[in-house]
Amino acid sequence: NRFLICQRGNRNFFAKKVRDRKDGPSENHYVRLCRGNPYIINLEAEISAASACWMVLALHTPLVSDKEKFDEKFSQDKERLNSISTDLIEGVKFLHSRCIAHLDIKPDNLVFDEEINRLVLIDFDIAVQCENPEDTTQGPCGTRGWSAPEALHPVSSHSFVAIRADLWSCGKVVDFFNPGDPQLLELAQKLMNEDPMKRPM
Repeated sequence: NRFLICQRGNRNFFAKKVRDRKDGPSENHYVRLCRGNPYIINLEAEISAASACWMVLALHTPLVSDKEKFDEKFSQDKERLNSISTDLIEGVKFLHSRCIAHLDIKPDNLVFDEEINRLVLIDFDIAVQCENPEDTTQGPCGTRGWSAPEALHPVSSHSFVAIRADLWSCGKVVDFFNPGDPQLLELAQKLMNEDPMKRPM
């Protein structure tokens, strides 16, 4: 569902097929709303064909999602860990300011833009548009180990506050990064509070 289409200077671009969704707007809707934000994957162009719609996106460096390999690569660079932790928090903050919940925040959905030296959030396949910050959606959804406990509830009719579930995932990823800034580590623990209503917005 994705293939390399062109190269411009040192940057590669690829096309990703937009998956039709019956439960809400498709991924290109959310990426379009976030266009221009440095912490969200930028929509370079859209290609519409009779059978499908494609998004043209920049190809960035993926993060290492294996903890041992991640620590081997980054553990000595606390300044960079602080930086990417802050980038993630800012990206999630931007989404939530527009009442968008990503619902699948995890290392596999984070890439590094080497050109601007910044972490970028990708993959809005299951994102939802909320009417307000306390709007609910139904699960289960997301990725076990990275998604909030309430989002993974096995009963499909179980509802949860989508944006507060994102907060838990954001905290989990910052905790995975293990930055050197104690304030970031403290925030990560607060974001992972078992009580969704106690997670700082």
